[in-house]
Amino acid sequence: MRLIEATSKLRTERGELIIEFSKKRYAKDKYEMEKQILKAKLLVEGKLAAKRTKFIKHKNKEKQYVINEVLIEKAKLLLRMRGYYTNIDSTILSNKDIITRYHDLWHVEQAFRIAKSDLASRPVFHYKNQAVRAHILICFTALMFSKFLEIKTKLPIRQIIDGIWNVTDAKLFNKVTSTTISLQSEITSKSKNIIDLLDKSLSY
Repeated sequence: MRLIEATSKLRTERGELIIEFSKKRYAKDKYEMEKQILKAKLLVEGKLAAKRTKFIKHKNKEKQYVINEVLIEKAKLLLRMRGYYTNIDSTILSNKDIITRYHDLWHVEQAFRIAKSDLASRPVFHYKNQAVRAHILICFTALMFSKFLEIKTKLPIRQIIDGIWNVTDAKLFNKVTSTTISLQSEITSKSKNIIDLLDKSLSY
């Protein structure tokens, strides 16, 4: 029977270490390792500009390099393996669930990018506890609505913002005639498609 996927847990001084074995990762890691070894050999042979690569070490102070065979052997032993430290008991989450949660961390990183780049959230100097809480609440609410719109429309929030940002509507009041005139900017087809999609997605 060939081993394709498996996990194991070890108790260490730093906590419990989950080790994941993956045949798919083995192929990827082996390919990346061989690329790094080739770069190291080219550098040692002088066929590559002086550039830091993984599997080399200094031979002397004249910046001459040699292949780091010890590091290569260590890398070969670690092929197809990845480790995850955890303090969560297996009765709460299985090894597979913990690894899955780890792989979901990109959602958190994406949320930070959206908050900083697309929503332009920035630190504000508040000194009162209530003001600090209010600022955090506003930022979190904006992020929550952004994710809600992305889920509903299947569009990135940056595209939604760009599509509706230039759509303006102004009301001009004439004091002489006591009348109000409404002026609206021209809506591009791209903006209209996004607005229609929002209207359809948010209708109840």
